[in-house]
Amino acid sequence: MIDPSARTLTRLGRLVGDGTKSVSDADLLRRYMATRDGTAFAALVRRLGPMVFGVCRRTLGHAQDAEDAFQATFLILARKAHAVRPDSLSRWLYRVAVRVANKARVRRARRMAVEREVEYASEPIAAPAPGLRDWLPLLDAALERLSDRDRRPILLCDLLGRSRAEAAAELGIAEGTLSSRLARSRDKLRTKLARLGAALSLPTLAAGLADEAVATVPASLIQSTIAAESTAAAARELAEGVMRTMFLAKFTKLALIGACLAGAVAAGVIWLPGTGSNPTAIAKETPKGAPPAGKDSPKADSDLARIQGTWLIESAQVPDGSGPRRPMPGFGPSRGGSWLGATMTFADGRVDCGMFPSGSQFFRLDPGHDPKRIDFTFRDVQSGGTRYRAIEAIRPSIYRFDEGKLQIVLGDEELRARPDSFEPGGKASPFIYLTLRRPNSEEAKSLQYTEQALLQGTWNGFLETLKGEERAATSELKLVVKGDRLRFDRTGTDSLHATFSLDISARPWRIDLTATGDGVKKGQLVPGIIARLGEFLLLSLGTESRPANFEAARKDGTVYVFVREGRSTRTAMEFWKPLTPAPTAPARETPAKSDNNKRLRELQQERVKALEEQSQGQFERVKIGKDPLIQLINVMQELAEARLEVAENREQRMAAIESLLKDCRLVEDQLRDLQAAGLQTKQGVAQAKSARLKAEIQLEKLKAEK
Repeated sequence: MIDPSARTLTRLGRLVGDGTKSVSDADLLRRYMATRDGTAFAALVRRLGPMVFGVCRRTLGHAQDAEDAFQATFLILARKAHAVRPDSLSRWLYRVAVRVANKARVRRARRMAVEREVEYASEPIAAPAPGLRDWLPLLDAALERLSDRDRRPILLCDLLGRSRAEAAAELGIAEGTLSSRLARSRDKLRTKLARLGAALSLPTLAAGLADEAVATVPASLIQSTIAAESTAAAARELAEGVMRTMFLAKFTKLALIGACLAGAVAAGVIWLPGTGSNPTAIAKETPKGAPPAGKDSPKADSDLARIQGTWLIESAQVPDGSGPRRPMPGFGPSRGGSWLGATMTFADGRVDCGMFPSGSQFFRLDPGHDPKRIDFTFRDVQSGGTRYRAIEAIRPSIYRFDEGKLQIVLGDEELRARPDSFEPGGKASPFIYLTLRRPNSEEAKSLQYTEQALLQGTWNGFLETLKGEERAATSELKLVVKGDRLRFDRTGTDSLHATFSLDISARPWRIDLTATGDGVKKGQLVPGIIARLGEFLLLSLGTESRPANFEAARKDGTVYVFVREGRSTRTAMEFWKPLTPAPTAPARETPAKSDNNKRLRELQQERVKALEEQSQGQFERVKIGKDPLIQLINVMQELAEARLEVAENREQRMAAIESLLKDCRLVEDQLRDLQAAGLQTKQGVAQAKSARLKAEIQLEKLKAEK
């Protein structure tokens, strides 16, 4: 009987290179998918082979194992070519090579344990230079920790040996942009390697990567990879094991997506998850008795909560001649300086950045768009006799969180143009591309000294909010700061004299007062939160506990607003007025349901939850081979039908059916792959096809409804 894996590669033919030199990788893959062209596949093996072989030999360090992993990687490509996006071939193949090499390493370790071999009798591969040997095995682990945006330039230029022009064309960016991105990516890779225990200089890293790019794949290995009859049995077994793992990994993803969709439909909404890491949870460090978050307080996992606090601008691409920008009509100039190293502080719907125009600076997030939107509003106030006129300018921008960093692309307030991409434009672009990060401990310490210096002097209170009621402050409200001491005057109470300390790494900033006498018992600690926004200061003090944020303090405590002495409090009120709320769509009215309908809906939702639990347990049994795969398909289909029962409108039903259809198609494709490898029966494929056709029929019926 002919092995199914061998049959797949039988038609690949002999190794020839005619007509492929000027064809891109993506077009070669398309040619192979369309006609199973052996010439195209051979060209891909030749081009991408050095990268794949480099991964295998770095991970395994044994000639035969590395060759088996090499063949297995390209065997998977031959099997799953239809599932690969042509423009993402190199990064897809790299990740497959890493997975195959790791699988081979685990198998070898198990084999050695069984055979009780202390040392593997290896056929050594040509060893790298002594200075490179220690860190090369860590290279792929470090690359995996980079974002795809940082990893791709290294894959193309360093591991595949592409020229800058070729790599830039494949990424769709300018060659100059590629060079700067490649330099940043190498530096990030060097940092990742250092965290793994390999401290390298950039020249050493570059030299090692260059050696990897010119690694030679044995001609006999290329030939045997293309010729089906020469494919090693170990390579075929390894490929089948990895394909099974990839298949189950996709099922894991589908199960998670299905669970999210089920919960969303049950709630009557469709939820799209955001990106980025969890923000610091203020509540964990707030003692019992702290004022709870108000109704309008940002949720702990919301973008509004994540953006709060101080950020440091670590990179900026600024158009020619933009540097501090010229003043806008009616506005004072910015405080000037350079974007690099400047800080940007977000607090209470307001922002403070020295590169923005002077006056009040506001921000407003709109995460419901793609890309997410952030609008910066700058306000200045002009006086004419007894009247004041506020002038506002809006700078439409976009933002995203990326691995703990904040990326902002500032639009142009004069053009009123919002950027639509985070990819830096050319020199003529009017946009400013910023990357911000949180200050490290040393930077935070330095910034605290700076902030303490900026707090010095007298601040006059002009506004206070007490348990949700906002009112103008009396002239007695005052804050005087000298050195590390302050005096806080309030109406109807004795002055508070205290020493203070700041923590600007917290969100919001924290201030701790230690009473030195008069009004409060000496030595008593008064915890609070504070924010300095240009010439304005917000302060809220707790009694036994620290306020969680300014929104909560407004509802359940007191928030004071000060302006630096020398500015009119009347003018300050005009500057401080909040922005007009953004228009919101009226809430949909849900028709009232009878008690019977309510009970029916509760039962349907309970069934959805029960099926979710059943599908999770079924998946675990499939992973360990306890149940056939088709049982999981049946449970998934039943779960999808249960979601349809709780959908309240046509849009929700359409979304549920389209999701089911997408999952069924993916399952069918994967089962066909496993059938070709002899790991699945025709009956399983037929059942998957039947489920897919049923979903298509449901979708067409729903589309036909008016």
